[in-house]
Amino acid sequence: MFKDKQVSVEQYINRREEINTRLNEIADLMEAEKREASASELAEIENLKREKSVIDLKISGADSRGNVTITARELAFDAYLRNVLDSRTVQEENLKREAHYITTSTTNVNGMIPVTINKITEPLEEGLILDKVGLPLLTGLSGSYLWPVGGNAVEATIAGEAVELQDAEMTFGKVIPVPTRVGITVNITHQTITQTEGVAYEYVMRQIPQAIKRTLNAAMFNTAAGTTYGGVQGPFQAPAAATGGAASTVAALNTKAKMKACYKITAAGSIPTYAELKALKGVVLVKGVPAEHLAYVMDPYTASVLEGTSKDAGSGQMIIQNGAIDGIPVYTTNYINNAAKCYVGFGNFGYEPLQGFGAMRFVVDPYTGATKDVVRLTLNSDWAANTLKQEAFAVIELANS
Repeated sequence: MFKDKQVSVEQYINRREEINTRLNEIADLMEAEKREASASELAEIENLKREKSVIDLKISGADSRGNVTITARELAFDAYLRNVLDSRTVQEENLKREAHYITTSTTNVNGMIPVTINKITEPLEEGLILDKVGLPLLTGLSGSYLWPVGGNAVEATIAGEAVELQDAEMTFGKVIPVPTRVGITVNITHQTITQTEGVAYEYVMRQIPQAIKRTLNAAMFNTAAGTTYGGVQGPFQAPAAATGGAASTVAALNTKAKMKACYKITAAGSIPTYAELKALKGVVLVKGVPAEHLAYVMDPYTASVLEGTSKDAGSGQMIIQNGAIDGIPVYTTNYINNAAKCYVGFGNFGYEPLQGFGAMRFVVDPYTGATKDVVRLTLNSDWAANTLKQEAFAVIELANS
């Protein structure tokens, strides 16, 4: 098996100088020919800049003796890529959650890299605000899958002696996830693979998981009408049933009818008041939603303003204190806003499961980008998200946003 390795920081400095030289060459050529960069040059520039940023991280992590530690994981991944190049075949591997055994022989290019598996899936899960808000995160699902959902709440009858009880009607429904492919392809130069140990791994780790994460965040907190993300549907999409203000919501909510869209109230201003935020909580709890896995979701600007806004005159208590509103956590993401409006969301995220189906497929393709001397790295995955009870979520639409 591979062992950690010490590499002189001079190697990374030399490679950084090579990158700078190549960037200057491209710039000089463009200036001499009085033109903009071509498509191939733009792709090369982007790849070189990304590689340079990773190298800078490596250099910043050098110890007092001028050495950079290259972990066994990074060495194994680099060796794997080099083996793919040597074999001249397109390799496809399934990235599963379980660790698998890999032989380190250079003749075996079809083995799995155990430490690479978890390190590609972990940033995806841990980095998501989805994981923070408390929604169920299920992975490795397969086959037909559904969520049984109770359609109504039944009540007992107070009856006298020997009085026949009437049948109570109980309805059931189901929610069937629709797995949707979420994938990303990036290019990595042969020079990155062959000239700089450990950088290829860092390159992949910085690019691929972040892309998947951003897309799932955008889908989960989407509020725009008509914008869909296949089977990844968030609870705040196309909020409806606006009543004009927090004070006028009680009568409209005094019904056991199942909601078909996220309930919306309208704030009086561009920043919600303490009373409006508390009313948002009431909109959800009045429907009988359990008071657990609750969270507010808003953009960072709104949260920052509320951290400096008093609940009421003279109290000295801010609306958001220690990252929470009266003990209910506040999480920030810009994805909850859309091009037209800004929102503050609230809900019990236990009713919004995110499901990953099958294995994550990682493909190393040394052929498609051969004319540009790049290797294409592609990660495909299948995700679904469903709102089990729309009543568990509500939003405030901010005015003048």
